[in-house]
Amino acid sequence: MTLSDQDRAKAEKTVSPFNAQSGLDEDMPNVLWNMLQEFADRPNVPSDINLGKQKIYDLCDQRSIGPVTLDIEHRLSAEMSDYSFEARYKEGLSIEELSKTVKKSGRSFPAVEVDLTMYDPTDYDVQPAGRGTARKLRLLVLEINHKSLLYYDPLRFGETNSDQIQGIESSEINKQEFVNAWRGRSETTTTLWIEETDQSRLQEFK
Repeated sequence: MTLSDQDRAKAEKTVSPFNAQSGLDEDMPNVLWNMLQEFADRPNVPSDINLGKQKIYDLCDQRSIGPVTLDIEHRLSAEMSDYSFEARYKEGLSIEELSKTVKKSGRSFPAVEVDLTMYDPTDYDVQPAGRGTARKLRLLVLEINHKSLLYYDPLRFGETNSDQIQGIESSEINKQEFVNAWRGRSETTTTLWIEETDQSRLQEFK
């Protein structure tokens, strides 16, 4: 079973309101900003879960969290504590577990780190990280089936892509190619999403 036209149309509807990033190295805050905006628009999710651009960019400030990483779940969770939501960060998830996360009700779309080798040959004007280290890109996964994957790719849009003419669209990739990039050189996958806390779910039965 391949991705259907309905799957693609749903992904296009999801990403069409997204905001483009304004700098090459801003994919992490851009992906989180768009992830929270989409999640806040869902039924039964408080609108204040959308922390806004400036707050997200402050939370992702490399000067205060050290090396670039998705491991900022504690900061996000602290900002959402009044609403019984939290950020969850996991290493070593399988593609099957990622697929369940994408489909599970009450969770945001997951943000993942991928190695830039998925852009070989290079599709965009991407730059390596400083000191010769391999730079990683953050993506937002929207749909997975046994052959393909739909996702939001921040590098396709914004000031870093001078050829951008149309609005924001989803991207599609072969599932195994994605898995290879998601594991990267370290062979360790990383995934971040937002969900209701267990305490919030318990309160529903009181």
